[in-house]
Amino acid sequence: MSAAIEAAGLEKSFASSRGTVRAVRGVNVCVRRGETVALLGRTGPGSRPRSIWCSAWRALTAAAFRCWGLAARGNPARPGRGDAAERLADPERYGPRAAVDGRGLYRAPMGLDDVIELAGLGEVASRRTQKLSGGQVQRVRFAVALASNPELLVLDEPTAAMDIAGRRAFWELMRGFAAQGKTILFVTHYLDEVDANADRIILMAGGRIAADGPATEIKE
Repeated sequence: MSAAIEAAGLEKSFASSRGTVRAVRGVNVCVRRGETVALLGRTGPGSRPRSIWCSAWRALTAAAFRCWGLAARGNPARPGRGDAAERLADPERYGPRAAVDGRGLYRAPMGLDDVIELAGLGEVASRRTQKLSGGQVQRVRFAVALASNPELLVLDEPTAAMDIAGRRAFWELMRGFAAQGKTILFVTHYLDEVDANADRIILMAGGRIAADGPATEIKE
């Protein structure tokens, strides 16, 4: 199976009151096309497993990072990838429809109405984001990630602030995406989501990969 993401020698460091902290230490990782992979690790500033992705994609100190076989340095309009960021920039300025309607950046975007429907935002599409609930804001982030019709989805705590019904509906949609051969990389603190949806788990500890394998093996 061909690789969606290949990274070698990833390093992520940041300054703190205690000196320089090495959050990611020489990590090598490969995510294959069509996999649904969960990144797990301790929470806290700089220690979250999302640091793997951020350090790689921004190419801060990455020895090598490739997406779909291409070097991915410094290009903000990256085809084939949808990123559901932890926070929306200037959320008070946008309603869901306006936040999603930047699809002209992409080669083959998903239809605007299709994105709104898939993300479950039809009833609130014209509201200001600041008027939405936490779960609805999460859906806006997801809709922004979907807009490019990506082959790769990167999801950081995608169901945070959603109720149980919302979480269930979200992962039902994700399983449908996975069935189409899409690649999904996600971070979550809900272990039931990992159990139900991940093909593979990458477990981080001390800035390194402590375990990497099929979900059944890691749970054992």
